[in-house]
Amino acid sequence: MMSDKKLVKVGFDLIQDDGYPPISTEWLWSCRQNEIYFQIDNVPFFAVGVAVDDVVEARINDDGDLKYVKHHSRSGHATLRLLFVDEHLVGNVMQQIGSLGGFSEQSHISSLIAVDIPDAKDANELRNLIYDGEKAGKWEIEEACIWW
Repeated sequence: MMSDKKLVKVGFDLIQDDGYPPISTEWLWSCRQNEIYFQIDNVPFFAVGVAVDDVVEARINDDGDLKYVKHHSRSGHATLRLLFVDEHLVGNVMQQIGSLGGFSEQSHISSLIAVDIPDAKDANELRNLIYDGEKAGKWEIEEACIWW
């Protein structure tokens, strides 16, 4: 997603359960819209309820970091995460996701990818690929931000 826009990182505090996610704050690249609004520019690996192109309000905290406050507007994108049983499938599946109009990024956890579905209401083939793979036992799905 990264582009030529001037990007800043906005922190999203995470709720950890039994050591997952492995971080307490996820920092998402975002494009500054004005002093308080930022448009998300990458697919979240751990934050829930946020998607690419959402516009969020963020404020500078006492440590000088920009931290998420609330949503200003939703983009209509969906965010899913796939945790692969066999990480050798990751590259091929990422290519398939791209060919069907989605975008994916691989985490530092090699069996985990984050998936952006740009037009969640018009992505039947992409949804079928993802949910059929889960039914076949190839991966587990986390529906982090969906609108269907």
